[in-house]
Amino acid sequence: MGTSGNYYKTGSQRQFVQPLTGQEMDIEPIIEQAQQLLSRNQLKWFQQFLLQERSIKSISEQEGVSEDAVKSWGREARKKLRAVNDQSMKKVPIFGMYLK
Repeated sequence: MGTSGNYYKTGSQRQFVQPLTGQEMDIEPIIEQAQQLLSRNQLKWFQQFLLQERSIKSISEQEGVSEDAVKSWGREARKKLRAVNDQSMKKVPIFGMYLK
């Protein structure tokens, strides 16, 4: 079985992301939750980086900020989403990845 090349790290091991083929994932509750939790800039990162799969560079150019600023939005957004994920979903992957 081939993989997409996408993986996440757990300690020193790499775990390949398993595709959600054949499964529909309702992301509306996740989007609604993100809209309530995240700041305006964090929501820009969430929508453009995760949902639209745009690069950090293209987001930074569009928003007129540094790439480091966009990365910071993502770090803070992941912290907030991770805290909610840990409390309510107990390690359920979001978008095929764990928010670690």
